[in-house]
Amino acid sequence: MSPRVLVLGATGFTGKLICRKLKANNIDFIAAGRDEKKINDLYPDHEKVTIEVMDESLLDRHIKNFDILVNAVGPFNLYGYKVVQSAGEQGLAYLDISGEQHFVKFCFDKVDRIAQENHALIVNSCSFESLVADLMANEICREDIDYENLSSFYHFLNPSSSMGTKLSMKLARYFPTYLLRDGKLEVTAPMSQQQEIEIEGLKDLNYASFVPFPEVLFFHKEYKLMNAASYYLFEDSRSTPVSFDRKRSKTDFNKTIERFKRGKRSDPTENERKNQQFSLAVVSKTSSGEKNQILFRGNDMYNLTAEIMTWCVKVLIEKKLENFGVQTPAQVFANKDLSSFLFQLGSIERF
Repeated sequence: MSPRVLVLGATGFTGKLICRKLKANNIDFIAAGRDEKKINDLYPDHEKVTIEVMDESLLDRHIKNFDILVNAVGPFNLYGYKVVQSAGEQGLAYLDISGEQHFVKFCFDKVDRIAQENHALIVNSCSFESLVADLMANEICREDIDYENLSSFYHFLNPSSSMGTKLSMKLARYFPTYLLRDGKLEVTAPMSQQQEIEIEGLKDLNYASFVPFPEVLFFHKEYKLMNAASYYLFEDSRSTPVSFDRKRSKTDFNKTIERFKRGKRSDPTENERKNQQFSLAVVSKTSSGEKNQILFRGNDMYNLTAEIMTWCVKVLIEKKLENFGVQTPAQVFANKDLSSFLFQLGSIERF
């Protein structure tokens, strides 16, 4: 019997794209959302279930019947903790699209042991950013070499974020974010660290500003490494957004959510989504000074995330799980026809 697949967040912007790709690839799945009317309207002829992820007993009762859980319910700093803990306790293969460092660190720190005990597999950030960055690092780095630095650099043209992404970014300021300095994770506010940089293939973008993507945590786990961070690239310092102070008040946190819900916002249109373009460079430098770089260019980041998640589900359906616990994307998906898969979705250059 084929593994049973459940998609949480099937009514959300990215969740709908994932379900569309799964269906196009003839992968059977159950669509799940918290709004019964919305999920019935979106999936009239498809098997579906209504689940409120914050109702722990309801969540446990439903997901125990599945083998693979795809979680597209964000923000993960708000909705992710109960879901991933339940997946670890139930012994599921769990994949998500999280981009929040604090949530991913929670999985490594708090869920890993539970998942190992119950033969569950947890893989965070199966999306166009951190999964691609982690697999790119795997292409240019080795576990037996000491590295002075391993970092990722992003540049976007015509960016247009979903409502879930916008809220995730607003809430990120209430949680710790990290870079790796001198071999230790250090709490650092987004946009608070800048540097001048030269990236091969991106000559006009010479200024980098720190943004907290999960691959920093993945790099720290996978390699003998002193320093790591993720950055946005800009033409010069004048283009760099102002850094923000981290907020701590729970009252402010709740007010931010309420203001966001009251605001008039919309997801990207199909044309806006398709016009998005990005470049992602991963650069390594060994302790002896040897430098390597790999550069990936593509467009339509949300569709790319849906393609990636579908690819991950296919791998898990075909693969007998041997390692359990919280794993990085590269630990699970490296060497699974990565190059041919990415070449279908964008272009890769090595330097």
